[in-house]
Amino acid sequence: MSLRSGTPVATDIWVKRRPPVDRRDGDPDSAWVLLVAYRADGNEHAARLPLSTDAVAIRVERLLRAARCGRRRAAQELFACLHQEWGRRTLVRRHPAWDAVFRYLAPLAAPAAVNTALSDP
Repeated sequence: MSLRSGTPVATDIWVKRRPPVDRRDGDPDSAWVLLVAYRADGNEHAARLPLSTDAVAIRVERLLRAARCGRRRAAQELFACLHQEWGRRTLVRRHPAWDAVFRYLAPLAAPAAVNTALSDP
C-alpha cells in the first residue's frame, strides 16, 4: 500500500509532562501531552497533542510501552483510548498529527494475518 505524499505518518510517539504553568485561569487541561514526530509532504514535523487528564496520560504511557513490546491487546486498547481523546476535541481544525498517530498504531493493533497458503490441507 502506498500513501500519498501529504498523508501524515508518525515516526514516533511518546508521553511528556508539560512544564508547570500558572493555572489561575482555571485551565482544565492536564499537564501531559502526547508528543508526535511525523512525516507529511516530504517534511518532518513534531506536535504536542494535549491529553485530557493525568490518569489518561499514565494509561497511555503504560499501554504504549506494552504495545512497543509487541503486545497486540495493549496496542488495541491504546488505539481505543487515543481515539476517545481525539473525540474530545472539536471537529474543527483537528491536528494532522492525530492521523499520524492512528496510522502508527493500526499495524500494531491489527490481528495477526493467517497464512493459509502455508498451512497443510
